[in-house]
Amino acid sequence: MSEEIEVKAKDMGWAPKEEFRGDPEKWIDAETYVRRGEELMPILKANSRRTNEKLQSVETELKTTKDLLKEATESIEALKEFRSSLTKKEAQEKAKELTTAIVEAKREGDHEKEVELTEALHEHKAAIKEAEKPPAAKSAEKPEDPTLNPDWQAWVAENDWWGKDRRRTALAMGIADELKADSTNKLTGKAFLDKVTEEVELTVGGGLRTAPNKVEGGGRGSRNGAKGFGDLPAEAKQACERQAERLVGPNRAFKTAQEWRNHYATEYFAEE
Repeated sequence: MSEEIEVKAKDMGWAPKEEFRGDPEKWIDAETYVRRGEELMPILKANSRRTNEKLQSVETELKTTKDLLKEATESIEALKEFRSSLTKKEAQEKAKELTTAIVEAKREGDHEKEVELTEALHEHKAAIKEAEKPPAAKSAEKPEDPTLNPDWQAWVAENDWWGKDRRRTALAMGIADELKADSTNKLTGKAFLDKVTEEVELTVGGGLRTAPNKVEGGGRGSRNGAKGFGDLPAEAKQACERQAERLVGPNRAFKTAQEWRNHYATEYFAEE
């Protein structure tokens, strides 16, 4: 056996018999080791080449999939932005229509329609503002507990009828809703609550806030027990019907519309 063969075999991983660590019966000489290695090498190279080709193919497919996924994600985001822009535009157009209708109702002197449209515009703007919030911000928000507000606590202490006098309480809730829906109302906190108290006292105390001004020097005239809802001026009737939406019904201050109308008329003519 030539020294050259042994050197080549050692380079390929062969070991002399005295250095062989495996099963002695499986040891082969350098020449046999080199011959077998050369016979197996083309097969190993071919297998390695096929493995590399498959790996490259998988990598190419993976890159293609990633590119397609990126394009799809970008398309979805673009579509979302497009739809969002359309929705926002439609919402702005709706708000513009409501504003125009409010101006028209005010010009025509239709106070009831003006109030309804103003409330609709207020709710529409609130819905837009809520929709524009990111999902994370919506989930993170916690509803504020009004009973923990110092202004609210002080107001309840000053108005001990709250929660006890059903009619005053229901009336206060209705007035508060009207003030919140009024886009011209800028009152908040204590000033807002004081305004509610003032309006409640004007209504229950005999000076109905929605009643029209009387003829100069005429006051409300003499008290007449026969007077009822039908004797009210048109503006007072409209005000009564508007408040009925919040005060009449099951578990409210007045069970029937007629009961509320009678009460309203009684309070209206109380000082005649």
